[in-house]
Amino acid sequence: MGLVTAALLATASAFAATAGQDLSAMHRRLGILAVRDTLAAHGERPGQGMRVAVIDDGFCLRHRGLARLRTSGVVDSWDYLRKYSPAWDTVARTSHGSATLGVLASDWDSLPGIVPAANFLLYRTEVDSFERLSEGTWLAEAIDRAVDSGAGVISISLGYRYYIDSVGDLPWSQFDGKTRPESVAAARAAARGAVVVAAMGNDASLPAPNLGAPADADGILSVAAVDTSLVRCSFSSVGNTYDGRIKPDLAAFGCSVPTVDASDTDGIIDYSGTSFAAPLVAGMAVLVRQLHPDWTPSEVIASLKSSASQASRPDSLLGWGVPDLHALAAASGVASRSALRRGSWRLDAAGRLMALSELGAGRLEVFDASGRSLAAWDLGALARGQALLLPSAARGVLLVRWHAAGRIETSRVVRP
Repeated sequence: MGLVTAALLATASAFAATAGQDLSAMHRRLGILAVRDTLAAHGERPGQGMRVAVIDDGFCLRHRGLARLRTSGVVDSWDYLRKYSPAWDTVARTSHGSATLGVLASDWDSLPGIVPAANFLLYRTEVDSFERLSEGTWLAEAIDRAVDSGAGVISISLGYRYYIDSVGDLPWSQFDGKTRPESVAAARAAARGAVVVAAMGNDASLPAPNLGAPADADGILSVAAVDTSLVRCSFSSVGNTYDGRIKPDLAAFGCSVPTVDASDTDGIIDYSGTSFAAPLVAGMAVLVRQLHPDWTPSEVIASLKSSASQASRPDSLLGWGVPDLHALAAASGVASRSALRRGSWRLDAAGRLMALSELGAGRLEVFDASGRSLAAWDLGALARGQALLLPSAARGVLLVRWHAAGRIETSRVVRP
């Protein structure tokens, strides 16, 4: 089944203050608060300048924590069932997508999201009332669209393994990361420069291994769920993949995560499921990319895995364990600001790369998000507003690296 059905293990929170304290404790343990402090010291908000895709069962944005997204902050959206944009409703037809989005995007002090200043891409591919093979196809299409639209991180709280159409259980041999269309698309997105994060699944009561797709994809982060004592939640699906790769990759809190209650404008609800562990890790990946805009997906993933609680002994229950951003935040706090600055370049209306300030002689290089070189110039002095024509292949998230006077500055721009 899809993760939506299995993840609706919710209980209403009695007090917003208590929920906020619980969430802050989770963020503190994961090092999220430490990174927020580092970013604030450099004048940045969490998620600023980043594009994050959330793929789920639909979204209702009337909650006060999602108020910003009603007027700004959503850069692309599509409902694959209704063939319609935007992919959200004014009433709470669904709750799962709003709740996973809230983990990332909530801009309410009583329920702080991890990256509230990010720009979001919202795609509905799951229909709660049925499980059909078409949902996996829609998910694959949404993943491709997210990358085409410049997503640096993609958060997926969906997965498919059992009871699909009249097919019944999908053969275990299909879960090799190379067969299911949604898994192929996830691996393709990673190769194109996006960090893809997928929920592991909530099917531990079934014979192991019992992960779903796209959690079996290679080159992505599949996420298990733990409680606040870092003990695996009993429902969290178990790896490994059919071809023997270790899954999950990481774990995060998923045995009661406070988030937005889409049925109310200021409600808070506790959800359980790997569906809520996944956006916690996705938010952490966004913060790593914000601190280090020139890192490739593999470098982001390696950084998170190396910081995790069982990095030296990964297994099929929790993978490399629960990641921790404290060390990364500390290192970034004492490093040169060059890793955090992204203000020297932007795209003009014609899609050309334009200097926002006068610059001396230097070398300018443009890379795609996977680190592949697309263009390079050795330039003399540049006037403010001077524009350079980019090659036609330079699309999506682009990294602009400026070498001058012994300094290196990396900027991030998005060219649709």
